[in-house]
Parts: sequence; structure tokens; C-alpha cells
Amino acid sequence: MVALLLDLENLMHTSFVIEAYRTVERAHGQPPAACFAFGSHLHVAHTEKVARRLDIEVVTTSYGVKNAADKELVQVARTLWPNRSDTIVVGSGDRGYLKWLRNLRAEGLRLE
Repeated sequence: MVALLLDLENLMHTSFVIEAYRTVERAHGQPPAACFAFGSHLHVAHTEKVARRLDIEVVTTSYGVKNAADKELVQVARTLWPNRSDTIVVGSGDRGYLKWLRNLRAEGLRLE
């Protein structure tokens, strides 16, 4: 199973969300089995329509709390692996959560 996790604080525009989704679809020959997008209400508002259309589960985080979306993204990654996901694709332009993702990679999680 391939899961796609999107950081809407960095990929707020709908075109970025669609491109990330389609990139996973092309690379793996099928749409992501699980897809989540994380961001504050402000960030989520810009992508709600495309999220519904692509069946992306939106997780609203606190506005103004540093790394709130990053922490939530990593928590979901931990939940998905090793239970169901073979690969987790993270869409973000933020390096703030890299420390947490390095720890997941060290535990054996395949990240793209």
C-alpha cells in the first residue's frame, strides 16, 4: 500500500495537491490507497474541493502553532507504518519535520 501525506502549510495551492497526487499515481500505477492532508483551517480552505474530489482525508491543525501540521503528519506516518503501508510519500517544501522523518527512516520506513 502507498500512502500520500501532504503538508498544506507548504503545498497550499490546489495545483500542488493535484500534482503530488498524480505523481504518486503515475509512479505506482494506481492512486494512493490512503491520502491525508494536514494544515490549519486557513490552509485547508484552499484545498477542500480538490480534497473531496480526490478522496483526501483532511486533518485540520491549530493555527499559529509551530510545526503543528508536521507533528500530525509524522504521527499519522507512524500509525500507517508498519501496519498497512509499504511506502509513504510526503509532499512538503518544509524541512522542519525532517528530524522526525529521519527517525522513521531509521526504523525501516520507506519514504519517498
